[in-house]
Amino acid sequence: MKNKNEQYKRIFRFLIKIVLILSQTGVFAYAWLSYYNDLIVVPFVQKGNWFFYLVYTILLSIFLNSFDGLKYGTYRKTNIMLSQVLASLATAFIIYLQIVLLAAEFLSIVPLIYMLIADVGIIYLLCVGGETLMQKLFPKRRVLLIYDEYS
Repeated sequence: MKNKNEQYKRIFRFLIKIVLILSQTGVFAYAWLSYYNDLIVVPFVQKGNWFFYLVYTILLSIFLNSFDGLKYGTYRKTNIMLSQVLASLATAFIIYLQIVLLAAEFLSIVPLIYMLIADVGIIYLLCVGGETLMQKLFPKRRVLLIYDEYS
């Protein structure tokens, strides 16, 4: 028996992915504007900031896809959360290297650590909330698996 909401499952997953990426980019934008932008050699203005947000979004998307962090409904919650945290760490590392190159000196990583803590909170809320909502909207199907060995 097919669930009447089954056709909306892809849209729901897509919306969770968009919310995750945009919220993490928003946290990065806050850290960038409140701390790092003033410390680089030539501070960015409007278009430079938007370009740096785009770079962060692209890097985060690449790492999330390569670590399978966007497989909502396919993998377990803990696997998804771990993949997303690893993707956030990798993205923050590469962004920090870019910030160091732009500033021409090593800067404090404390704002990035706060950013990562906020990202972990966002990841937790979206994984738990998204999984709970997904189970309510799209209940699991009952499956009978028949298995046998053949020579």
